[in-house]
Amino acid sequence: MLEIPLRDLGYQKTGTGYALDLTFLVTPLHMHHPPNRLPPTVLKAWKGYDYYKNRIIEFDNVAKLYRVYTSEYRVSWEFFKSYPDGSMNYDDKWVAGCLAFSSPSDFTCKTMYLYKDVHIQMTLSGMYIDLIEKFKVKIRNLFKDWETETCEPN
Repeated sequence: MLEIPLRDLGYQKTGTGYALDLTFLVTPLHMHHPPNRLPPTVLKAWKGYDYYKNRIIEFDNVAKLYRVYTSEYRVSWEFFKSYPDGSMNYDDKWVAGCLAFSSPSDFTCKTMYLYKDVHIQMTLSGMYIDLIEKFKVKIRNLFKDWETETCEPN
């Protein structure tokens, strides 16, 4: 696991709690065994089958995302940028999968994305779900900076 200090992403130490809530798992893609891009629950939630057959879909006004639950207990769910319409175009609509602990307001989310040949899995507190795209951009920019530094002649 690669731990990236938040100051490398442009965040100063404050009382925000980010330092305890963000972790990144960064692995190179292997051309013969690339990791699955999305967890299998994403397609099930998007299309509404298997244990998502009786799914509950609601718009989260705070996150500005669609939340898809498996049951009224709201223990785990998937977040999407648009309403799950059952089409095959769900890859770019998925944001993260989340799991609640003591209550639906105390949850952790995971997302996955690619940067060139690197697979990145990010875990964060659900209270920051609305910042997930900003975090992704900052990580991509950090990788670009690292590439530039390693490619510059001494």
